[in-house]
Amino acid sequence: MLALNDDDFCSSFLYLKDRESKHSTEFSLFESKNSDQNFLKDLHSLTVKNLRNESGSDEHLGLKYLLSNSIEKVLKKKEAVIFSIEEFQLGLTSPKQKLPITKFYAAPMHHNSTNDVWGVLFVALNPLGNIKTSYGQFLQAIVSQIESNFVCSEGREEELRRMEEMRELNNAKTVFFSNISHEFRTPLTLMFGPIEEVKNYLTNCEDSHSKDDAEHLRIEKSVELLERNTFRLYQLVNDLLEFAKVEAQKITPVLNSLNLSETTLRTVSDFKFVCEKKGIQLVIQINPSVQILMDENLWERIVVNLVSNAFKYTLKGSIQIGLRGLKGENGTESIEFSVKDTGCGILKENIPHLFERFYRVEEANGRSHEGVGIGLSLVDQYVHLMNGTIRVESELGVGSCFTVTIPKKNRDAKSIEPTKSSVFTSEFAPKTNLKISAGGREIIDEKYDENDERPLILIVDDNSDMRTYLSGLLKQDYRVIQARDGEHAMERVKQIVPDLILCDIMMPKVNGIKFVKWLRDQKGENSLISVIFLTAKTRDGAKSEALDVGADDFLVKPFSSEELFARIRSHIKMVNARKIAVSKSIEESKKDLFLASLSHELRTPLAPVLLLVEELNAKKFEDKEVKELLKTIHQNIKTEIHLIDDLLDFMKLSKGKMTFKTELVDAVPVIESAFQVIKEDGEEKGLKLNFEVKASNHHVEANTTKLQQIVWNLLRNAIKFTPREGNISVILENPHKDMLKITVKDSGIGIDKEVLSSIFEPFNQGDLTKDHQYGGLGLGLNIAFGLTRLHNGTLRAESEGPNKGSSFIVEIPTLPAPDKEKQASVSSPNWNATTQPINILLVEDNKPTLMVMNRLLSQKLGHHVKTAESYQEAMEVARGFHFDMLISDIGLPDKSGVELVKALKAEIHHSFYSVAATGYGAESDVDSCYKAGFDGHITKPVSFATLSEMLSKANIQKK
Repeated sequence: MLALNDDDFCSSFLYLKDRESKHSTEFSLFESKNSDQNFLKDLHSLTVKNLRNESGSDEHLGLKYLLSNSIEKVLKKKEAVIFSIEEFQLGLTSPKQKLPITKFYAAPMHHNSTNDVWGVLFVALNPLGNIKTSYGQFLQAIVSQIESNFVCSEGREEELRRMEEMRELNNAKTVFFSNISHEFRTPLTLMFGPIEEVKNYLTNCEDSHSKDDAEHLRIEKSVELLERNTFRLYQLVNDLLEFAKVEAQKITPVLNSLNLSETTLRTVSDFKFVCEKKGIQLVIQINPSVQILMDENLWERIVVNLVSNAFKYTLKGSIQIGLRGLKGENGTESIEFSVKDTGCGILKENIPHLFERFYRVEEANGRSHEGVGIGLSLVDQYVHLMNGTIRVESELGVGSCFTVTIPKKNRDAKSIEPTKSSVFTSEFAPKTNLKISAGGREIIDEKYDENDERPLILIVDDNSDMRTYLSGLLKQDYRVIQARDGEHAMERVKQIVPDLILCDIMMPKVNGIKFVKWLRDQKGENSLISVIFLTAKTRDGAKSEALDVGADDFLVKPFSSEELFARIRSHIKMVNARKIAVSKSIEESKKDLFLASLSHELRTPLAPVLLLVEELNAKKFEDKEVKELLKTIHQNIKTEIHLIDDLLDFMKLSKGKMTFKTELVDAVPVIESAFQVIKEDGEEKGLKLNFEVKASNHHVEANTTKLQQIVWNLLRNAIKFTPREGNISVILENPHKDMLKITVKDSGIGIDKEVLSSIFEPFNQGDLTKDHQYGGLGLGLNIAFGLTRLHNGTLRAESEGPNKGSSFIVEIPTLPAPDKEKQASVSSPNWNATTQPINILLVEDNKPTLMVMNRLLSQKLGHHVKTAESYQEAMEVARGFHFDMLISDIGLPDKSGVELVKALKAEIHHSFYSVAATGYGAESDVDSCYKAGFDGHITKPVSFATLSEMLSKANIQKK
């Protein structure tokens, strides 16, 4: 079109993207139409990426840069651009007006589906044309037309290329199957003789008793199975060989005068038994004395293939066989053979492909998924060899009808003296009385005693012989159940959970891949079932596909029984290990939940008590007895809190979830502070406690609180097991300059050498607590051991035996001291500290805790407090109260504190500091609070020091 419109286009050229180029910006000149070709002589290739770096004497370098820059803009914008060429003086003029061409139009060529740019069209603009008028619309129409033509051309090229590839592939398959079929036939034929001899031996066995015993019957069944499957393999090999001959055009029909009615009736009659057995009605309507010139063996092959196909895909109903003579209007005579079934039917889009070689309708609802997909292709080839036609009518879910029409006078076919065709005959052809197998036999599982605890194996295969063989092989050592396909296996797994599944891949209805995908999507016990694929599918990627969907193993048929048993034993062990691991995990989860709930329930009543006692301790009571009572209460509360903390710490350590921040600290003041806190407890028991520092290097990388907890636990253990008037020493020394050794030594009851190796195990107090005089949970030493390891240290116990005291030795690596040392200090609650009064929304469903905290915050500390006992009440209070701080329990009666803080942050339009107060102190609970939007977290019972810290942060945020 461009070439015929010189009045509108004096110059145009098209650049196409190079398909084979590594760079997406390389273009080559495809076609040009110019009054002067010279300016394009050096512009056959444009590379946008490299143009900016080009230099030299190229006279068209500037123009090359301009064109490349235009292509770059078109690629970026994906729309047309206009650019000027006036400076290059190319001498281009319009044909009639002889006006100079000064502008070019560059338009992208798009793929309709992907919108990718595959080319750029350059058109010289007519000086008298206005791009904003119909002239511009015309240019756009030209671009669209060129795009359409190129896409169509490209599509045709791709289709031709694909057809050529398919032709080459099919030729390669034909040659391969021809070669391999010949190689298979000889060993297969040599198998029939020995099989027949074994059968005769078993039949003519003189010992009548042996004929009835179980072993004799088992061997007979095995030989029958061997013969049936050997013959089936022989038939498949024959199919492949015949297919290769047909493809190579090496078969010529051998025509004889044949009574087609008798031949067809005799061939179809072989199917009566199997149809009756499966409850399918076989209806035969054959006109008598249909005489025709026909290759008998080719015709038998056509009939067997079509009727077998109908039987395979008809699970209920009927199969109708018809044969009749036809006479056309012009006097031509033909015969019509039809096979009509009430089977699964075929989708309309699949019908045109039915006679293609190796074509299979995926997941068709049939009796099995066996075959290689060449049966119908062979029928089509045989029919055409005799100048006939075959057509198919089918409706999904209703059935199918295959109709063959062959002319009576086959003038084009070669007529030879009566002889045997090559379809079935061979010098190696086996002699066998085998009838057509019904296939898909009903599944009857063995009955097992309810006390039989052997592993249960589910066999899933559409081949009944394979199921029977595997079941007989395994039933001595395992319980075995069967399923005929993936759909049936789903039903079986819902009823009873096997330990292991042996599964084929290629099956009707639901194949093995889809079944395993479904299985892995299930929950509970089904997720633990081990799956081994047993399949003849050996194509590249089959194994990886099977393992990707969740199979545990992959075994290619044929396989040895020894290998199968070895893999089954291995996977049964893995299944048992999985079950034990899951059981342990469930038990651990239950234990964790119990400990967390227990700590919450224990902490909640302690919260108001601790605050009240700390408040009363701050008052200066003159009565010494009252002071002693308060002191006793406070110590026991702290002991209770310590026990709860031990539970939580133990839970974290046992799960490997204990984490904390460390820093460089001087261990002496940290450990001495812990010593002073515990010293009073020891002195009340009449013990002598001594703290001694012999170490010169005592700086370590540690968490101050956790390091103190190690020492506290060891000192509490020493005080507990040291009788009155005994001695306890804490000694710090350096066994060498890079190690700090902390020894807690007592003169107590000592430790039996047999107990030393297990002294750090949880809940273990040896046999020291038989009379229950010492108490405790038996977690202190275990926690100290775990915390020491997290500090990259070691903890060991030493004792010379009962009543000879014991020593617990901690060793932690030391580090060089910093220039300015930071001394650890322990501060006591400052009840006189003052903060700026703020508005506080306090949400707590435990009334004693709510009352005490409200009184403390409002009366003692002077803050303005409003309270709520539920989510709903808190939301109502918040709507009319400008609060600066939220303190909320997590476990509220109607909703959680997490939901409350989210709702408040979404609805309240002013900032506030939020604190979660909960009896759950596990790290996961703290993390969930922060993730929900809380700014802080306090674990009940709340001390005044912790509460003061949160109030200070709220004050800072308010400011």
